[in-house]
Amino acid sequence: MKRLQQIESLDSSKLRFLDIDDLIILSKLFSGSSLVATSRTLGLSQPAVSNRLRKIEQVFATSIVEKKGRSVSLSDRGYMICRRANDSLKILIGLL
Repeated sequence: MKRLQQIESLDSSKLRFLDIDDLIILSKLFSGSSLVATSRTLGLSQPAVSNRLRKIEQVFATSIVEKKGRSVSLSDRGYMICRRANDSLKILIGLL
C-alpha cells in the first residue's frame, strides 16, 4: 500500500527528460535484471549503465538502486520510477 501511495505522488513529468535508452535500462531493472545482465542485454558496459543511472538519479533527485554488499536492489522510489518507465516503454512500443 505504501508503494502504491508513493507511485501516485511520483512526478511523472520528469520522465520526459529521459531518452528511450534510459527507459529500457529502467524497464530491465524493473523486471529484475541485474546491472550486469542489463548491460549485456543492451550491449553496454556495466560502467556505462551505472553512469546512465546516476544521470537518471539526478533527474529525479533520488537513488534508484541501493547497494547491499556486492549486489544492488531497487530502492522504494527507484521501484516506482522503474515501474513508470516500464509502463511508458510499453505504451511507446504499442505505438509502433
